[in-house]
Amino acid sequence: MQPLSWHPRAVLPVEARAALGRSINEPPVVLQINRQMLDNHEYQPLFDEYLSADEMLHYHSFSIKEDRDRYLLGRAGLRILLAKLLDLDPNLLLIKCSGHGKPKLLLGQSESPPNFNISHAGDLVLLALHPSLAVGVDVERLDRIFNWERLAQRVLSQADFSVLQELQPQQRSAQMLLHWCRIEAELKCFGHGLAGLEGLEARRLSQMAPDKALRQWDLAMVAGYCGALACSDLS
Repeated sequence: MQPLSWHPRAVLPVEARAALGRSINEPPVVLQINRQMLDNHEYQPLFDEYLSADEMLHYHSFSIKEDRDRYLLGRAGLRILLAKLLDLDPNLLLIKCSGHGKPKLLLGQSESPPNFNISHAGDLVLLALHPSLAVGVDVERLDRIFNWERLAQRVLSQADFSVLQELQPQQRSAQMLLHWCRIEAELKCFGHGLAGLEGLEARRLSQMAPDKALRQWDLAMVAGYCGALACSDLS
């Protein structure tokens, strides 16, 4: 699946504008924001206009500028997206996070807010949204340095690990990162953290059996990145 490129100050792509009309048989919409599309002077207005008091505190908790920028783009982009789709003032949107950090929009009792998820890595921020299905999205930089074999042994089934070992050495790390994106997207879709009985341990104990209530897609990312999308399956 191809994410839709978007600048937070630009008009929404046609597919995104129709996102709230998607049925349970259609996949979520995924928007991609690239930090390289923004000039430095564009960040401060986003901060001033779109972050809540709690989000400002979180923003300032990051010691690295790039981390602050990614967080700002994710939260500001999300508020702008939701405000455009719901025809609401972005500053009136109340977004709260679950115990595992999954953000959720709170509306009136008679309204059913859309489901969404955020992920960011490097220069990219991904926003996934569906009107009725739970969603999860993840993106990773392919140049990330990590022990792929150790991680693979922890989170993959023996069959998937064997397939990974058969690849050329230069391909293994990238393929493991894609596997990781799929796992993260799945866990985020259901609001689970990485730890505990609902996270990676649950996947290991169940031998990573695929969840029949889940649909997944690999994302066609720009060079240097991989990504995956997941949503609940009510069809």
